[in-house]
Amino acid sequence: MRQSMLPINRIITLTFCLLFSLRGIETKAQNWDIELLDQLNQPPENDPDLGLKFITDNACIVDIATPTSIIVIGLIKKDQNLTNQGLVIGTAYLGTAIITTALKNTIKRPRPFETYPNIIYPKSDAGGYSFPSGHTSTAFSTATSLSLAFRKWYVVAPAFVYASTVAYTRMDLGVHYPSDVLGGALLGSGTAYLSWKINNALHHKQKSGKRL
Repeated sequence: MRQSMLPINRIITLTFCLLFSLRGIETKAQNWDIELLDQLNQPPENDPDLGLKFITDNACIVDIATPTSIIVIGLIKKDQNLTNQGLVIGTAYLGTAIITTALKNTIKRPRPFETYPNIIYPKSDAGGYSFPSGHTSTAFSTATSLSLAFRKWYVVAPAFVYASTVAYTRMDLGVHYPSDVLGGALLGSGTAYLSWKINNALHHKQKSGKRL
């Protein structure tokens, strides 16, 4: 058990070091952050958005519906493993949302359209703080969890295309910096992986206990 927890401790430490390093990079490389965002975020009259607002507005529904659907299907089929996978995905989502909120209120980074109102155009409603991106963190949590639970290309590829599209919409719509999105992706993926590792460790411990 001690050996299995060591990588988890390292994952936690690495994830948070990367997140806070990104926050430090923001103060040193603000020009890069805002210049890239300026290229992605165009005035509303020049950018038809092509349904990006619809994607970003419904991302949370997808992230919640995914584990819920898996749990329901598992219960209907009386498939304990499938039900458990849904619970792990849901737990990762909740953990990611809680950690994201805590970081936002600790770091308190203003939204890009608040700091640069003359060059960044907000094309979607956004309240609270900017770093890390909550939509991105939960989308990548869902994508990573699905990829770990169902290791098939036709699950992994669409899952990460979805998460990457959500991340892009947050920049295109002017509500997040690129570093917010990168931080959210790392946080969501790291939390999902951590949840998966803990579940495997607990499952292994239960099986060992039954054998004894």
